[in-house]
Amino acid sequence: MFRDAFVVRMALGGALAMGAAAVAAAAPSTQPSVKPYPLKVCLVSGDQIGQMGPTKVIVYKDREFKLCCADCEEPFRKDPEKYLKMLQAAEKAAEQDAPSTQPATRSAGHAQHDHSH
Repeated sequence: MFRDAFVVRMALGGALAMGAAAVAAAAPSTQPSVKPYPLKVCLVSGDQIGQMGPTKVIVYKDREFKLCCADCEEPFRKDPEKYLKMLQAAEKAAEQDAPSTQPATRSAGHAQHDHSH
């Protein structure tokens, strides 16, 4: 009898968990969108993402951070603001390095001839 009661409880628990998961999936997400991690390197170690084993993903202040390995999680969690500032600086630098939509000005050496043959 004890075994039968256990099986019934397990079945009910599983059904309730599945029902709760279905409700959670159907409900609109109240979590703000998370901005994806744009870099190919870990901000903690400087190593390339994916070369040191499984990538560790952390969300901090609606930002995704990808760390090269689980060992980088502790330093990140000790000072996440440091890494947030590093990420923001890297994004700003990338924006400044983006190619301009304006035509490049010719240097003095190229001012004398035309490249449109």
